[in-house]
Amino acid sequence: RALEYGCRAGKLMVWHWDVPLESNLYYFPVDTEMRMIQTVRSGNREGLEYLFADVEKENFQKRKLSDTVVRHLLFELNATMLKIFESLQDAKYSFEGWIVHFDNRNPVMEDYHRLKETFLELCTTVEREKQDQNVLLKDRMLDYIESNYADSNIGLNLMASQFNLSESYLSTFFKELTGQNFSSYLES
Repeated sequence: RALEYGCRAGKLMVWHWDVPLESNLYYFPVDTEMRMIQTVRSGNREGLEYLFADVEKENFQKRKLSDTVVRHLLFELNATMLKIFESLQDAKYSFEGWIVHFDNRNPVMEDYHRLKETFLELCTTVEREKQDQNVLLKDRMLDYIESNYADSNIGLNLMASQFNLSESYLSTFFKELTGQNFSSYLES
C-alpha cells in the first residue's frame, strides 16, 4: 500500500503515517458539528473554513473513503445545516433555498464542494445580517443620545436599561462601533 500511495502521490519516501487509512467510517465528531453550528451562527467564516479544512484533512487525506461513505458524510453535513437553521430560530432564514440536494450522477467531491460553498455562503449571510443589525442598533443609540442629551440622568446605566443590554456589553459595543468610549462621546 505504501508503494502504491508513494507512486500516486509522486513521493520518493513514504512514512507509514502518511498512507491514508482505508476506512468505512468518516470523521465528523459531535464536537466538530457543534463548533460548526456555533461558527455559522456567529458569522465567523474564517473559523468555518478552518473546521472544513480539518474535516477534509481527516476524511480525504488521512482516510481513503469510498464514494458511498463520503455520501453519508454529505448527508450528515446536510443534517447539520438543518440544525443550524433550527438554532437560528428566525423566520427570515428559510432552509428551503439552502439545503443541498445531491445527485448520485454527480462526482461525490463536486457535491461536497457545493455543500461546503453553501455553508460558507450562509455564514457570510449571517455575518452581514449581524453587521446590519449592529449598525441599526448604533444608529438608534446615537439618535437616543441626541434626543435626550439635555437629560442630566443620561449615562451608561440609563442607556443599558433603555436598550435592554448590560452596561459592560453596551460600553464595549459602543466603543467598537463608534471608536469612542461612551463617556467621551457624551462629553464631546
